[in-house]
Amino acid sequence: APERPPLEEPVREVVEILLKNEADPNIANENDETPLDWAERTNNADIAQRLRDAGGHSGKTVVIEISK
Repeated sequence: APERPPLEEPVREVVEILLKNEADPNIANENDETPLDWAERTNNADIAQRLRDAGGHSGKTVVIEISK
């Protein structure tokens, strides 16, 4: 199995504690980045999946321009 980043296990434990205590997985930081955005950006696939399972989603805003 590939070696995990050194902080992944403690972060996973914190995520579990927060979710078990009903923390909102969609609260974004000042850059509109949610915990899911962070997990994906830092390649923490297991944490990203756990956040998705808890209802987490991306805080990224997508702008679509439609012209006639």
